[in-house]
Amino acid sequence: MGVSSKDFEYVVHNGGLRIERCLTRSQSLVMPEFIEDMVVTAIAPYAFEGSTHIRDVICPPQVTEIGSRAFANCPSLKRIVFPKMLDRYDNSWVAGCSCLEEIVLPGAVVNLDLVAPAPLGVKRICIGEMTRTVQIARAWKVRLEHVDVHPDNRWLSSDGACIYNADGAELIVHATKGSKVTVASGCRWIAARAFEIEKHLEHVDFPEGMCEIGERAFAESTLRGFESPHSLRIIRREAFAGCQSLEEVRLSDGLREIEERAFAGCSSCSSMCIPSSVVRVERKAFEETNLQPCGEHPTLIVSDANQALFIDESGALCERGDDGVVVLEALDQKTERYRTPAGTVRVADRAFFEHPCLEQLEIAEGVLNIGQESYMGCRRLRSVTLPSTLRCLGARAFATTALTSCVLPASVKTLGECAFAFNFKNWHPTTNPPESRSHITLEPGNERYFVEGGLLYEECEGQGTKVVLYVGPEIDLEVAQDARSIAPYAFFGVQGIRELRLPASIPTGEATFAMRKPPERIVLLGDGGIEFETMHDWRGVCALQRSFASDGTTNARLLCATFDEEALSAQADYEAYRYMITRLLHPEFLEPAVRESFESTLREHLDDACVTFARHDDRARIDGLVDLGVICAENIDKAIDAVSNADSAPTTARLLELKRTRFSSSAHDYGL
Repeated sequence: MGVSSKDFEYVVHNGGLRIERCLTRSQSLVMPEFIEDMVVTAIAPYAFEGSTHIRDVICPPQVTEIGSRAFANCPSLKRIVFPKMLDRYDNSWVAGCSCLEEIVLPGAVVNLDLVAPAPLGVKRICIGEMTRTVQIARAWKVRLEHVDVHPDNRWLSSDGACIYNADGAELIVHATKGSKVTVASGCRWIAARAFEIEKHLEHVDFPEGMCEIGERAFAESTLRGFESPHSLRIIRREAFAGCQSLEEVRLSDGLREIEERAFAGCSSCSSMCIPSSVVRVERKAFEETNLQPCGEHPTLIVSDANQALFIDESGALCERGDDGVVVLEALDQKTERYRTPAGTVRVADRAFFEHPCLEQLEIAEGVLNIGQESYMGCRRLRSVTLPSTLRCLGARAFATTALTSCVLPASVKTLGECAFAFNFKNWHPTTNPPESRSHITLEPGNERYFVEGGLLYEECEGQGTKVVLYVGPEIDLEVAQDARSIAPYAFFGVQGIRELRLPASIPTGEATFAMRKPPERIVLLGDGGIEFETMHDWRGVCALQRSFASDGTTNARLLCATFDEEALSAQADYEAYRYMITRLLHPEFLEPAVRESFESTLREHLDDACVTFARHDDRARIDGLVDLGVICAENIDKAIDAVSNADSAPTTARLLELKRTRFSSSAHDYGL
């Protein structure tokens, strides 16, 4: 149990002493390292909570454990020094200390993370000697006026406002609430997120010698202006993204690279000039700004002295290379018609990705390569002219566009995967069905690609052919027997196919058969083949895609099993009834349990099935019910009554005829 002294209550704890409660009335409290020749190693939870007289506390250096809320709600506490040997910090220790201004943080915390909420009045902190990394929540920054680092710390340093690495070359984080910051001389890098989301920041002076601004270094801050030093070489990704108060940006010669979205969302920026030294600007660097790259009075310009980059008359950023011009990115999001500038040899990856307004596109003669996803997502793009010089069309280059027609030149040697796939992002057969495919034609004379029977094929260098794309307009299709595979999305968005004939076990790709509507009939040829009638609605779309995607081939047994499973789980309706009858009449790979379920469903819902077939005038399925024995002499009168009540004269007549011919029964007592 505890032993009392004039200053503390304490107990023996893990080989040392733990202070349980403070009894002294002293305002300035230096806690002892030893009591009765035993080391003080712990402070109990709530030990000093609510002490009204304490203004200054220095904890013993050997303490390695402090309990929750140990110094909480001390209304007069202004300064506290935590132990040198303590390896963690907890906000609860000083929760509710409204007058607390200064904290000397625990010395052995290696990775310091000052999370919210911050102590209400804290103005100064000192970081311990063992700390190597620091993260400071915004709730701390809006209160702090000064930050120190222990002089024996070998990894960090401070100038009072910012924390740097030991030699001052990297500014790790701005830690105080100052609106104007002068970066220390000798700093060469601003670390990632160093000033992120600072809502009090207005101005920063950068020293010459600084060469890099890190990722999201000033993102979403209230910085008003930025003038780069001549030593700056690179502005990293999203460095100034979302700085809505940033009005003036001056980029100096010496800058070499501007990374992706570096100034995105800087809506107040009125003008910007890319200096002559810049050789690389990544995608969307100026997205969601009001900067205009073309027109009578452009506000986003490239220096005339720049030998690497220029903006063409339609507002696209271009690069001059050794072989010719490369179109890098559409900067003007209002362009409706675009023609590549003279001398262009390549359109870069994602150059016009998801452009909102592009409708007409002309790729001029001389262009050899169109990059991956270069026009993907241009949902208004309906017309494109490709040059006779084109050799390579990248993967998904025109995916999810509104093209109504496209002519592939004979010069094309490489057609990327899904180059013309349509609306395949997040597709769903009911909520987001694929759009109908445009009509793709191929100029004669191509050495690698050819069209046959509505399918675009690729010659695979002595290893047969590959189905690349359904191009139409045929509705009865047969994949060539020498085809070795079918490409991903090859039939994506297709509808209206009457019959599709495929080699059994041919490899397929992702969403190869993600059709808008499945074929009415599938024929798998060769060993393990089958002739198979599908469900024609969205359930058929689901089943078709699942069955051919599960093992990556056209597997007949899996095809049957997947459609059967879909029919069993589906709500009974015309498509389900029709499918069940067809499968029972052609029971290849039909499991006995499934057969029994189909027969049971048809018998239990015979009246409903007959009425449904009557409404679709599908008398062939009525015959099928008789052939299967589902309609028999004992229940045919009931079926006739149900169909007659539905006012279907043709189906009623057929049932009467079946009663007479198949069951040798008079039907003259029925009037139609």
